[in-house]
Amino acid sequence: MLVGVPQFGELDERDRRLMRLAEALGVVCQAVPLEAAADPASYLKQRVPEDCTCLVIHPRVFARWLKGRPLDRGATRKMVSGFTHVLVHGLRADDFDNALVGALSGGSAKIEPMGNPLSQYAVSLHAGPMAEAFAGETFGPVNSQNDRVIRFAPLALTVEELILIDDRPFMARTRMGDTEVFFIAGDDVADLDRVIDVVEVEAHFSRLLPHAMVLRHAAGAECWRPVNQYASLVIDDPLLRMKYGYLNYEHALAQAKQWNFHIVTAFIPLNYRRSSADAARIFRENADRLSICVHGNDHAHYEFASTDTGFLNASYRSAIWRTQQHFKLTGVRCDPVMVFPLEGYSEAAMRTAKLNNLEAVVCSTTRPMELKTGVTLGELCRPAVVRYGGFPLFLRNSVAQMRRFDVAFRLFFGRPILIGEHHDIFKQTDRLLELVRTINSMAPKIHWANLATVTAGSMLVRKANGKEHVRGHARTLNPAALEESENPRVVEWAGFGDADLLKAVEIDGKPASAFTVPGPEDRIAVEVPAGARQAALVYRSSPEAVPATGLRWRATMMAKRRLSEFRDNYLSKNERILASAKAIQRRILNP
Repeated sequence: MLVGVPQFGELDERDRRLMRLAEALGVVCQAVPLEAAADPASYLKQRVPEDCTCLVIHPRVFARWLKGRPLDRGATRKMVSGFTHVLVHGLRADDFDNALVGALSGGSAKIEPMGNPLSQYAVSLHAGPMAEAFAGETFGPVNSQNDRVIRFAPLALTVEELILIDDRPFMARTRMGDTEVFFIAGDDVADLDRVIDVVEVEAHFSRLLPHAMVLRHAAGAECWRPVNQYASLVIDDPLLRMKYGYLNYEHALAQAKQWNFHIVTAFIPLNYRRSSADAARIFRENADRLSICVHGNDHAHYEFASTDTGFLNASYRSAIWRTQQHFKLTGVRCDPVMVFPLEGYSEAAMRTAKLNNLEAVVCSTTRPMELKTGVTLGELCRPAVVRYGGFPLFLRNSVAQMRRFDVAFRLFFGRPILIGEHHDIFKQTDRLLELVRTINSMAPKIHWANLATVTAGSMLVRKANGKEHVRGHARTLNPAALEESENPRVVEWAGFGDADLLKAVEIDGKPASAFTVPGPEDRIAVEVPAGARQAALVYRSSPEAVPATGLRWRATMMAKRRLSEFRDNYLSKNERILASAKAIQRRILNP
């Protein structure tokens, strides 16, 4: 499948952004240079490659090429015949665009500005499989500078209204013979390379999602698609005791079973000898609902924001050793996924985590503390961010931050739904349970699981050159989560880098022959035989560590933990006393 993007003169910036989006989705695009022609429709069909099945029409480009004179309906039909899909984007309220849309829809049409800047988008249920979790959703406000609406004539061909603004189509679909024609009444296309804040994503909806929906729909199995949908609720800090603050594991387990969710305790390794037998038993017996992951080491103040690789190595090794000892004492396995204390980390901490063969990092902070710029829009359209040290960062949100739009956005692009909270979310569980019900209703087949399963299963899949390609976003991948196949698959990791430090690529624990894939990102790939259950990158041991802490340090850290636990178990239940205690704690511990 190939997408043809006509250009007349320099490639239009909006078309360049559309091609960048297609590339990110795994769709092959090719610019098609045009020159003046006596028979434009025939000329265009000659210029487009034979394997091109999707044609992009940008009215600004065609207006320049045709010197402002639109083709009549017959010539337009001739021009698009033979393509399975046509995408018309960049529509504006002018005569050329009106004539173009009218010719493609079998009647007259008019592009109009929006009336109310506070209007919302309504994604029609007709969008169905194209829109995925967005189907039936309403959100906004709209982008008044970018968005338009289309008024189709009553005698036009059957037009499906896919996305509406004030009951008028912003995005629509019709057919001309065997050709599906899509209209997007937005002027611009989102720039995937723009650095943004996570909360800005919704503002890019009309410049991103409609185009992605059409490209994914047109490409079918040749486009990167999520394999499965995953979610976890991560609670930071609690001891493994039956009660911790507002968290009662027995009650929480009952809620998890009733409403279908999974609770991950971000476990502080410093506490490896302090878990109760009852709590350990409830975790062992309910591993499908309760699990633990690594939460720092000592939970010191921004301990993983350090740039000292010796200290970081020692901290990771200590954390791993402690969780191993905890397993020996309790039988509760700790997933080698790191949740950084206080959401603070350095780029060195990310790279060192990789060299200590952790699986991934889960955090709500989108950038290391020493950097001033964060992630791009394109990085938020992938299951995980891998720019920092070539190691996967899975982003999470609190219950308050996770809106319906965020759920749909994550599901569309294969990002797991990770919720980060503390024990006090169980003080009143109404908001939490409402979010859980929302997630389960929007994704009935979602898998609530521990973080090792979530990160290993967050894969994208596409078919190319007769083979199934799988892109992973954690050090260890789980091909067994894919549909059964009798044929081998190509599994790849994009952006992980440090190939010189890679000790081996293993399939089910045995070394395999890996290769690199040319492209804009460093990609390590391996052919995985049918029936394989696991593929993993194994890095060489990191440089020798220096002792991270001494007895005085450990005593100080334990004292801080005890104060924090006293706060959570007792002071947190009286807001006035808690506020005073926090003020005193800041003065004593951070003079």
